[in-house]
Amino acid sequence: MALVQEKQQLRTMLRKKRREIPDEERKRLDEAIFRNVTQSRWFCEADTLLLYVSCKGEADTVRILEYARELGKAVAVPKCGQDGCMEFYLIDGMHSLASGAYGILEPTGTELPEITPKTVCIVPAVAFTAAGERLGQGGGYYDRFLSRYPQLRTVGICYRCMLLPELPSEAHDRRVDAVITEETMEVCHGIQ
Repeated sequence: MALVQEKQQLRTMLRKKRREIPDEERKRLDEAIFRNVTQSRWFCEADTLLLYVSCKGEADTVRILEYARELGKAVAVPKCGQDGCMEFYLIDGMHSLASGAYGILEPTGTELPEITPKTVCIVPAVAFTAAGERLGQGGGYYDRFLSRYPQLRTVGICYRCMLLPELPSEAHDRRVDAVITEETMEVCHGIQ
């Protein structure tokens, strides 16, 4: 089976598994992930967060976004272009978002964030490994974006059941520096 087909089958299976998490359990898991994210050193030191808006059963990022704004951190959310590229734009809160490509909430503004050594990008994926490998959504948007900003500190968040021992990967697939679940923070390459 071709690697592309293997990845797609794995995405389908894991998305189904993620959607089947009962609502009460999901709330408990999201609360623990929120606590682990917001108590981490990298979050506390971050001046800017590049953060996606969770949807379709992903671990909740909306509460992280709102909390970061309360703390006065700059928060930017991605917008996907027709050319396969993605940019992040600053937002003031959830009211600065509208439904965009793929039905995902995107920023309505056009102000780009300043990328500094303290900027942290929270990267989505269907699944991760403890070594930072990720099975993305399949569009390659984050792989292309992260290849343009190799200095970014990157963190994946997911439910523990989406942290797998291994994932199929290709040369262009970008890893993250750390993965946070409801149970732990796995440091993959250097971020503390």
